Amino acid sequence: MNVVVAGHLVLDEIHVLSGEVHESLGGISFPLFTFSALADANTQIIPVFSLGRDAREAFDRTRRLHPRIVDAGVFAVDQPSTRVQLFHDSLSHYNTRLVESHPPIPYERLEPFLDIADLVYVNMMTREDVGAETLRQIRQSTDGMLYIDVHMLAYGVHSDGARYIESVARWKSWIEHADIVQCNEREFAALIPGASNDEDRASTAFAETGIREIVVTRGEQGADIYSRASAPVHIPAQLHPDPVDPTGCGDAFGSTYAYYRTEGRDIQEAGTLAARAAAFIVGIPGSKGIENLKEHIR
Repeated sequence: MNVVVAGHLVLDEIHVLSGEVHESLGGISFPLFTFSALADANTQIIPVFSLGRDAREAFDRTRRLHPRIVDAGVFAVDQPSTRVQLFHDSLSHYNTRLVESHPPIPYERLEPFLDIADLVYVNMMTREDVGAETLRQIRQSTDGMLYIDVHMLAYGVHSDGARYIESVARWKSWIEHADIVQCNEREFAALIPGASNDEDRASTAFAETGIREIVVTRGEQGADIYSRASAPVHIPAQLHPDPVDPTGCGDAFGSTYAYYRTEGRDIQEAGTLAARAAAFIVGIPGSKGIENLKEHIR
């Protein structure tokens, strides 16, 4: 399997519930290292993102723990990395402040890898990761599954960097080319406003786009997966007995789900494995130790 992973690499400053502050690679590193941890010997993971000068040492050090990652799509830029501060107020929710951000990833950086891709995973970590026109070009250039995590598309940014939920303008142009779309319940309401519940939102999305599945994560209440072809499936959360830091658990859920759906697992099985992955992530600080994921979800 060939997995192309696109989104901004972020340096996270994480303020957890205990009052401690952790610094770690964040953003696209969570799904990237999740894919790598899940990959077998016949799988290569191909990240495509800009690498700021202040993240190179940390990325190179962590990259050595992940032999399935092929870094031909990573391109160095002479500027600081995208930076985000995260302030947790519960085990499943945090507020964020965008400190620094890179421009969108150009299609030309993605194009060389699309004809071999079995899965193209795009996560909108900053809202500016990949443009709508680039998503259209990706769809035209690959027969692989296109998985889009809406994430920060559903947020605006105040002048001080604080984020706030807001409706997504021209929502169809962002998701209409995807096979599977992921968002949390607040992001889903912002993505498709006007509907009274998530079932109606899913029906609207299926009627107006070619999306096959919509993954809606709900923190400690698990996730619901809506399918064009079958009834919704609820995936119960699997809680960690000793939670440390919930940062990235939604990203781990989505990338695990995408990996196993591409592999051919059904919705229930892929969703259950994804819930186990999310529970594991809650027990580690940031992305440190994520390389041990696979042994914990079997």
